[in-house]
Amino acid sequence: LGSVGSERGQLGRVRALLAGCYLWDNTDAMKYLGALDSKRLYRRAPGRSRHAIDQLGSQLYRNKDKDALVTGYVSVYGLATASDALEIAAKKLAAKNKVPFHQHEAYIPDATAADSKALGKSRMRHLAEIGVLDRNATFVHMTALDAADERVVKKTGLSIVWCPHAYMQHAGFKYHSRIPRMYKDGVNVTLGTDGTMDAAIGDAGYAAYYVAAGLGEPISAGDVVEMQTIRAAKVAGMAARVGSLEAGKRADIVIRAANVAESYPAVNPLHQLALMGNSGGVDTVLVNGKVVWRGGHSTRVDEAQIFARAKASVERRMKRLGLKPAIGWPVVR
Repeated sequence: LGSVGSERGQLGRVRALLAGCYLWDNTDAMKYLGALDSKRLYRRAPGRSRHAIDQLGSQLYRNKDKDALVTGYVSVYGLATASDALEIAAKKLAAKNKVPFHQHEAYIPDATAADSKALGKSRMRHLAEIGVLDRNATFVHMTALDAADERVVKKTGLSIVWCPHAYMQHAGFKYHSRIPRMYKDGVNVTLGTDGTMDAAIGDAGYAAYYVAAGLGEPISAGDVVEMQTIRAAKVAGMAARVGSLEAGKRADIVIRAANVAESYPAVNPLHQLALMGNSGGVDTVLVNGKVVWRGGHSTRVDEAQIFARAKASVERRMKRLGLKPAIGWPVVR
């Protein structure tokens, strides 16, 4: 996502962070990562150290404009696909430019187990030893952790983007997620999806609520809202600018409709906001004080045109790859 076109002819205005393409220099671990182990992908993102280091920070040029809606940060893919040299280079670049450093970690349990066996210790402990973990680092997923890893997270101040849908899909409850407890112990946790095939934007909040309950570590509706706002702003390196309604911050605001069924019985607005509302109930959105969504529709784009283009793009890609939708029921068109 990003700002597209000139101010006059602009198609859309969103706040977003970009870090470039997948960066890795060790593809041995990719055999555990399913469809990502792809020759087609390696042509776009070759697993070579020089290429990866050269591409680090490719989006940081965006930060020259202090008011830019779309800014850059530093990221590598993670999951044992980055050498120590690449990890250290990425972390140093993030620190030099005062931007967040992100990567995936402890996502696929089999990959995590194989990596720990090869290292003779967990990846988390190894990264702590080489100085990659601190309060400016954020790791995504963090499913397959042990008690020692949990202590590392708390000690270093690392932030976590928890993807509850991915947790259920890739680990189920085979691994007892430590994230709800770490959140209660003060670790900065926000929410993500990392995959839109089976979850829509906004679904992560109530997924986290029910997963935490299933783990015996319940979180509240207020916790969900906090994870989606001020804690999300922190992992984006933007806590001083967005994430809460305060004087001096940018006006990024979502207003939900009060005249839709999901807004009722309206006796507990926080509960309704966190657990009952979805994207279809959004009435108005402001980004940087500008209204980009009003009455449930975009003020900036022709929605029908955008939807048609998105569908056509996916259909072309499926045809090229020889894929068909997995539909178990008869569909009449």
